[in-house]
Amino acid sequence: MTITGGDGGAGGNATGAFTGGAGEAGGNALVTIAGDIAASGGIILNDGEDPTGATAVAGGTAGQAGTAGTATITFDGLTVQTITATITAADDGEGTIILTADNSATADIVTITGQVGTSAKKIGTITSGVGTAQTSSKFNSEVFADIITHGVDANWTGTAAITMDFDESVTFTTLTVTGGSTAGDEDAFVTAAKNLTGTTINLNRGTNAGAVATLTLDGSTPQAVTAEIKGGTDGSGSTVNVMAGTNLVTFSGLVGDAANSINLLNIGDGTAGGTAKFTSTLDVTTITVDGETAASSADFDGNVVGALTIQTGGTSGDLASAMGLGRRPSRVWGERFSMPARGPCCFPTGLWRRRAPSC
Repeated sequence: MTITGGDGGAGGNATGAFTGGAGEAGGNALVTIAGDIAASGGIILNDGEDPTGATAVAGGTAGQAGTAGTATITFDGLTVQTITATITAADDGEGTIILTADNSATADIVTITGQVGTSAKKIGTITSGVGTAQTSSKFNSEVFADIITHGVDANWTGTAAITMDFDESVTFTTLTVTGGSTAGDEDAFVTAAKNLTGTTINLNRGTNAGAVATLTLDGSTPQAVTAEIKGGTDGSGSTVNVMAGTNLVTFSGLVGDAANSINLLNIGDGTAGGTAKFTSTLDVTTITVDGETAASSADFDGNVVGALTIQTGGTSGDLASAMGLGRRPSRVWGERFSMPARGPCCFPTGLWRRRAPSC
């Protein structure tokens, strides 16, 4: 299946004192699918072509060229949908995929089994939820897209939490996760089992103070997150979870900053352990390393702003530890430490002091 937008019209040529006419914009091609689809040849999204420039001669003004159209495919079934196909772009940055149409207390789910985009030709936009209609989604293969959005700051038609689950690596420019505006359970969750390679991940709770936007890393192999992770303006409602057991999750970008802090960072959560390494700075309200049911550890290489709790369990092997090495421009701010706790151990908010308080 190929979905092709119209080519943009060329601007008119002009000579002398004349101005060429403006080219028309290409038409938009829209396809909506409410059921399952199996496309053995894949789905190709082609926005159409931008025209070549017009010619100006002897002082004339060339007409402005039109722009290419768009190619959009929408999956809006009112129940579970399975898309057994690859979805590719005719050129880098082309095409829009929309996942929508949840209208009940239980979120529907759209599963896409094939690869979405390629490293050379990323999909332009993947949007989960339009207006008030939200849905959950699951991607079984790799995803390559410029912009990925999940959830919207609105009064959702269905009040259930929604999930976006990636089984394989995701490459993107911006990934934005947004909770709803009204009900307390209008929560948006993204779960990733492999690498997240991108520029920015935004976690926004929405205007509803009870909603949350959450990113969870739970792979069965080591994972790398290269994107910066930012919360809303006050950080509330934004959560990052590391639940991959002994599989190391490495964050090379900052996690929160002074303007866009993260509310909660959990390495382990009492049901699963986590192992994380942070090579950049952190600005997080509350950091918890929880070894309640499985060993958890965190390694912080950059400055950390936030309150740290290290929690172990009562069973042998339920250990939790943290190592930190923060730096100011002129000297080491904190010394590296590793401390299996005997119970909850809290560090004060702010850049960690040179010596930890006793536990």
